[in-house]
Amino acid sequence: MKGLLLTGIGLSILAVVSVTGCTARPTTLGPDYGLAYTMAKDAQTLNPDAGTNLDPVQGLEDAAAAKHTMERYRSSFEKPEDIRKPIASPSIISQGIQTR
Repeated sequence: MKGLLLTGIGLSILAVVSVTGCTARPTTLGPDYGLAYTMAKDAQTLNPDAGTNLDPVQGLEDAAAAKHTMERYRSSFEKPEDIRKPIASPSIISQGIQTR
């Protein structure tokens, strides 16, 4: 009985000690929070001053070509996608299985 009591006390102490390691967390963020995101974004920016340049985009100087390009772009959203087709005979067994 005494050995069982000591074992219980020892396991309780072990549980309390092991849980205290999980509770210590920083309460504030460091001064460089988001630094990795900012550095990656800056590294991928080709021209940081592009927003101040008001010249027309190269390749769209011809008004008729630009109009045709924009019409083709907008009309590409009018047609439904043929990628998703309904299953002919849905069942529990064949649900999620695609055959092409």
